[in-house]
Amino acid sequence: MKRKFNECQLPYTFIDGDQFLIQSYNFPQYMWGFRSEDRSLTIVRNKRHQHCFRITVSGNSQKSITLSLANPQFSPVYVGIEEDSSEAILGPNRCPFIPEVTDCIGTTVFVKLQTKDGKYLRHSNYLIRADEYCENDRPLLQDSMWVFKKRQGRSIASWPISTAPSTPHSTACQPLLDRPLFIHVDKCFKDEDMSRRICKEMDDYIETYLLKSKEKPRSERIPGAHSDDCQHKGVIYSLQGAGGMSMDARATAISTYRPDGEMSEHLRDRIEQATTVRSRGGVQTFLTLPDPIAKTVSRLEKMALARMKKMKMFGMITRRSFELTLGFCEWVTLPHGSDIVPHRDGGNDCDVAAIFAFKNQADVTVEGTTVRLGPGQMYIFEPQKYTHSVSKPIQEGPRHVIALRFFRTYN
Repeated sequence: MKRKFNECQLPYTFIDGDQFLIQSYNFPQYMWGFRSEDRSLTIVRNKRHQHCFRITVSGNSQKSITLSLANPQFSPVYVGIEEDSSEAILGPNRCPFIPEVTDCIGTTVFVKLQTKDGKYLRHSNYLIRADEYCENDRPLLQDSMWVFKKRQGRSIASWPISTAPSTPHSTACQPLLDRPLFIHVDKCFKDEDMSRRICKEMDDYIETYLLKSKEKPRSERIPGAHSDDCQHKGVIYSLQGAGGMSMDARATAISTYRPDGEMSEHLRDRIEQATTVRSRGGVQTFLTLPDPIAKTVSRLEKMALARMKKMKMFGMITRRSFELTLGFCEWVTLPHGSDIVPHRDGGNDCDVAAIFAFKNQADVTVEGTTVRLGPGQMYIFEPQKYTHSVSKPIQEGPRHVIALRFFRTYN
């Protein structure tokens, strides 16, 4: 029988003191949580960082609730909204939310959370923030639905299994939402002739340096790595991910400075902390880009940042306390017949990476979502957060890409 709910009859009524795990409807493996000493509320996959939240019903109308940590270490910790960034944060100030319950199955409740000024709580990639409702904002429609899983005793209630046939208004027949946790740009340059020319120029550039670069082993320090010889020839090094990727893939890379060659002291310190940079003698071994290649990389940099801001991903929103700044470029070569197994990058390697392919094709996978990346295409993601891999090159010969490694810089 088809269920109908009017404004006075909700499919679920929240009770003061109810405790829930709050799960992303779009990405069921991600729950609300945070990392230690971080005020920002995010969706996290690691169970150690997932947290349970307590409901407090505001007033007798039952129309407004506040959320707080179920087991705070000291004083109550509430979910609030930072005024400048509209980001959900944890702190002493509570924020009322109006729950829009769309369905429930047993103790599992499907909810949209609206703020008093009409905004909806959603995850923008991994950040949780309040955004204005817009029917044309497909990511908001996908990411503003939350699944509240009620806590019973010391354990979380399991998903109940429904044997009833689905109805047009049942969540069981809703389409699977699959917005990936990365951006895929299938055509960076609209003009195909220009795209081929740019890819050819970048391929010629890296092939020249591969022939005369000095290969160095991974070690804590490389004697003589600061010499002029290394600066002119570059240092080629084997890739190794923090998530378990070995060097058996035979993937190698050469690093260059950002196009303008400028680097603040803070950014330099951050880059120097990356294992792959430290192991080959630091940024002194980076190559300087020639003007034609530097102009192309600058275009790719602006393009990547524009895409991130347009889709409000990776924290690239207005009125944020930080920006993403290009730190350096990593030119990666994957030999024919080799693949890169699932792994994560080191935490200091970068905060966001934009990978532009300019030779050969390969299938790239981020957290189970796979796309085929060919010359003139780009994908943007957080390599230190999400498991990713690369298949063997599709055509004969090596696969070449350039990774633009972005770092957070605070205002």
